[in-house]
Amino acid sequence: MAYRDQLLPVAAGGTGLGTLTAHSVQVGNGTSTPTQVSVGSNGQVLVGATSADPAFATLSSSASSIAYTTGANTLNLDITNYATGTWTPVLNFGGGTTGITYTTQFGQYQRMGNLVFIQMRITLSSKGSSTGSAGITGLPFTSGSKGGFIVFGDLSSFTYSASQLLIALQINASATTGSYIQCASGASTIAASDTNFANNTSTHFEGYYYTSN
Repeated sequence: MAYRDQLLPVAAGGTGLGTLTAHSVQVGNGTSTPTQVSVGSNGQVLVGATSADPAFATLSSSASSIAYTTGANTLNLDITNYATGTWTPVLNFGGGTTGITYTTQFGQYQRMGNLVFIQMRITLSSKGSSTGSAGITGLPFTSGSKGGFIVFGDLSSFTYSASQLLIALQINASATTGSYIQCASGASTIAASDTNFANNTSTHFEGYYYTSN
């Protein structure tokens, strides 16, 4: 490993322990061309000897994205739209929530660009008195115009309608809501409703959907 100059801690705006000119470290095994990591005077980090290097990437203190280049292909990661956090799924029947109570009500998410991974789990202590199709509100980001399906789910104390075997969460288009959908091989999907739920029903979904931007 060969060192050239000294890498200084870089703060926003491209300054660290002093004014940066150009600082870099070269990493190699002594027989191949070393990979160079450089910090420029504006706080830009360069990985790779040149922009043509397959390992070349840039991260600027003032930029909103990371560009990673391999040959003719470039991957841009929008770091302004990266986020993690929790959200609260709220069950409703026909849009109503009268008397619905929970022993577990939890959701978490990770957003990367316009892709959102979510997990949600609810366990009821009472399904209340509202009636109609079952839905969820409170998704962390508005979905795209195509909506989507989260088909990986498990549940307990849930009574399927006749001929239905699976449950899915349909992400409604351009919304922060979802709908419980029952599915069966070779059959049309049908909405789940309050009649499928019991006072101790538990549902758990993990999957992803696309946002509107």
